[in-house]
Amino acid sequence: MLNTRFLNLPGRGITLHVRCAHAEGGPAFVMSHGLSSNCWTWEQVALVLHQAGCPVVTVDQRGHGRSDKPDHGYDFESISADMEAVITALKLERPVFLGQSWGGNVALHLAATRPGLLSGVGFIDGGFLSLQKSLGSDWNTVKERLSPPDFRGRQVEDLREAIQSNHPDWAPTGVQHTLGNFAVADDGTVSPNLSLDNHLRILHALWDMDPEGYYGQVRVPVLICPAESSDDPERIEYRRQQVALAEEGLARSRTMWFKDTDHDIHVHRPQRLAEVLLEAVSSGLWGT
Repeated sequence: MLNTRFLNLPGRGITLHVRCAHAEGGPAFVMSHGLSSNCWTWEQVALVLHQAGCPVVTVDQRGHGRSDKPDHGYDFESISADMEAVITALKLERPVFLGQSWGGNVALHLAATRPGLLSGVGFIDGGFLSLQKSLGSDWNTVKERLSPPDFRGRQVEDLREAIQSNHPDWAPTGVQHTLGNFAVADDGTVSPNLSLDNHLRILHALWDMDPEGYYGQVRVPVLICPAESSDDPERIEYRRQQVALAEEGLARSRTMWFKDTDHDIHVHRPQRLAEVLLEAVSSGLWGT
């Protein structure tokens, strides 16, 4: 059972919402969500890891979920400093850091810029994301294509039905946890927890990041877990090229493809993802 905590991070001027559970015997896992998501989306993976004896921590990044929502600090260096402060505050000894989507790129930056902090990293359909290579070097075009839809005023039950309809094989718990991306008013209408301005700040930082420039600085083993759900051969080939670049640039990595799986691997296939993570532990990928 995970417990909720609010960490007031010394020197950071911010309080982050985390869910965590202590255990003995396995490596600690810290889990970071994707852009405009929330820590609850990691809940089912975290429960399996904890049942296997691993301490677990899931984090609402700044601007997301129940964490503070300042209008600054959404660059990768600031987010990495937040994560270092979380690890220090919880007295975690070289945890494995998992990041999904944008969170995977956070994991890459954290491992590259803070040697000795982690024992390993997991890229969960992220970490190798390069928006400039996939969408081009014009920020305004990227901004127009990737700006989020406006969900404000939509009824939560309508949104629940839409998520379930778009992801028919997601478990109801996964749908519920995804609804944690939104605040729900007394009248049942929703609004995103991450403001549009902060969403665009993160998107710009992601667009500006070149993952290839960081791979060579990562000295801990990386488990790469890409999803493959598209029927578009060009898109599949592009993703395979990006993963191949990560494999080539990283000192030590292992790749496990998740075929017929949504981008939100941790929501779509939490049990399988947890099993892959535990297999990585038992095989000694992360030095255990």
